[in-house]
Amino acid sequence: MKYVPTMVFLILFSMTAMGTEYTYCKVNLLDGATMDLKLDFKRPAVAQSVPALVFIHGGGLVRGSRLTYLNELDRANAMGFAALTIDYRLTIKAEDETVENDQPNDEYYQVGAKAPAGMRDVQCAIKWLKSNALSLGIDPSRIGIQGHSAGGYLALMLATASAAPIFNFTPMHQIQFVDGNLAQMEVHNTSVQAVSHFAGPNNIANWQNTEEFHPAVVEMMENLFFTLSLEDIPSHPMAIRISPFYHLSTFVPPILAFHGRSDDLVPWQQTESFHNQNTQSFGNTQTTYFIEGEEHMYTDMVLCWMMDKVYEHFDKVLLQNESASLNSSIIDFAPSYVNLGRCNSI
Repeated sequence: MKYVPTMVFLILFSMTAMGTEYTYCKVNLLDGATMDLKLDFKRPAVAQSVPALVFIHGGGLVRGSRLTYLNELDRANAMGFAALTIDYRLTIKAEDETVENDQPNDEYYQVGAKAPAGMRDVQCAIKWLKSNALSLGIDPSRIGIQGHSAGGYLALMLATASAAPIFNFTPMHQIQFVDGNLAQMEVHNTSVQAVSHFAGPNNIANWQNTEEFHPAVVEMMENLFFTLSLEDIPSHPMAIRISPFYHLSTFVPPILAFHGRSDDLVPWQQTESFHNQNTQSFGNTQTTYFIEGEEHMYTDMVLCWMMDKVYEHFDKVLLQNESASLNSSIIDFAPSYVNLGRCNSI
């Protein structure tokens, strides 16, 4: 294990007492403006390099804020992880929207770009993280990623993209890397070693078991493709290109997935099909919990229990190096006060 030089450690210790905001890349938007993509980073005050967890907010790719996961930074640090929560380009401008735990702020609601802009932004964040690993005190070979809904989708895109050349992006003309060594960043791939998601869509071309799309899904689809009508999307080549399901390979890292059986936005059948294809056809490791009675937004007690499982997953894969001992399974879970562990007190 590599140790951070003493001076760097002292800087990190003072820096991480309150966390630090960074601009990780600059992008050009469709309306001609530019935007700084930011992240919040925090690490535990220890001398050795530590694994890093990346949290990606949801919001249907049209709204949301990195502040959604801000409270997780301290918990991740307490568990022995550095942690960051990131911005990415959204597909509409909605200045009057209000996000939980945030005030309306145009910084978080900018005209984005056509798919897969958000995916490229997440890759940019991973490259930035790896290129600055020494100064940040993190181990670039031990990175986990967690997201809910659209954030889960982007996490799955990243999990499958490292083996798909179409998504091994060299810097696009829209993106300028910030800080770090650009040449060094080119060397790093964007692979991660562990993934967790809550109800992340994985198949844009085949939404599955849906007689009528939820309005939020219609909004996401129409903003992803801009000019296409909803019925034209499944046959569009981009729908395959931006669907993690079609980029599965034997190189996908261990995945922990959760999906509510009563989810009316993203069908749980998507997660089931992905699980079966990932484990049976490609031999990868995935544990999937289907939660009875839960919808797309989880009750507090269940969400608390889910996050416990997320940290258990990252602990086994990134801290204990127990990936080889993990088993693939589908678990039907009916939450009750008895089986929610520490969340009973909530």
